[in-house]
Amino acid sequence: GLALGLSVSAALQVFALFECWSRKNANTDRQQVYIFFLKIILISLLTGILLYFSVSVLREIFPYHTFKGALIISFITGIEFILLLLAMGKIFKINELSILFEKLIRRRRA
Repeated sequence: GLALGLSVSAALQVFALFECWSRKNANTDRQQVYIFFLKIILISLLTGILLYFSVSVLREIFPYHTFKGALIISFITGIEFILLLLAMGKIFKINELSILFEKLIRRRRA
């Protein structure tokens, strides 16, 4: 509850500050920023929902009350998150995510 409230509050503050700045500077690209913002919100919601149900299934398979089981669930969930983030970035055409993964791959090879 607290984390969700803090996240929503931060998002609303960023939105309000951007709106004030855009009006003051007559920003013509405001609509593109809002579309990007909505895409990120949608990606976050979809990823969160999918991971929530995934963890629920994993808790039935692995003993989450033990260190080993919790570690396995954490590892699988982390891998799923990375794959979902990459997939959502491709589906919703978020260039920043593609650039991030390309840079990580380049660093890994170097």
